[in-house]
Amino acid sequence: MQQSIGERLQQARQRLGLSIDEVSEKLKIRKDILLNFEANEFVSKLPSVYARGFFRSYVKFLKLNEASMWEEYSNIVGNDKTTANLTLGHLQIENSEEKIKDGEPQITELDTQENSAKFVKPVLQFVYFKWLIGCIVALILLLVVSCSLPKKTKDVVTENVATSDEIFDTLKAPSYEEITLVALDSVQVFVRQESDKKRLFSGTLEKNERRPIAKEDVLQISFSEGNRLLIERSDGSSIRPQKPGRGWIRLQ
Repeated sequence: MQQSIGERLQQARQRLGLSIDEVSEKLKIRKDILLNFEANEFVSKLPSVYARGFFRSYVKFLKLNEASMWEEYSNIVGNDKTTANLTLGHLQIENSEEKIKDGEPQITELDTQENSAKFVKPVLQFVYFKWLIGCIVALILLLVVSCSLPKKTKDVVTENVATSDEIFDTLKAPSYEEITLVALDSVQVFVRQESDKKRLFSGTLEKNERRPIAKEDVLQISFSEGNRLLIERSDGSSIRPQKPGRGWIRLQ
């Protein structure tokens, strides 16, 4: 007894050691369509152009006699060259002529995805456009509201800022005295705070070199040559040690 088309398809696939899932993945054709072919169920909801293309791809993949299989298939389903209406949700593809290349329909299941993409893309563009317009309108409204604030409110804000600036200026004002060490000739100087012994300066000042010191407490100033050092205070007064050699002074 001659084997049916479906039996030959199934046996050819099994000889290759492939499962339906593997063939579906390689050909990008749904598994249920391939199973229908193997069960000799060739009448489906698919348009004939799709069904013919899937069948031809499956036969070629299994390396069967294409001419013989195609003739038997055509005898079963007929030679209708038009496609039925295909409805995907609310997207409908009208009847059209099959596109045939070298005697084989060149349409695969991926075409349905492309048709869906053609519909989805304009929808996404429209949604993005509305979102962009909404953002622009919101920004304009925000600018209008900010410009229309009552003048009294603006005055209060200005006053508060001015008060804050005054407080900040007060905090910035130094609470210490700045003195300046002036070297009349090369001299070694050591300066520290009396309360915590914090060192403020230690080193050699060359002739005419000036060294400012921030005085926050009583200072102890040691020097190698007293007659070579001059200490200027911020009030304009100055101190000059009279002792020519090494010594120190206490500056309050």
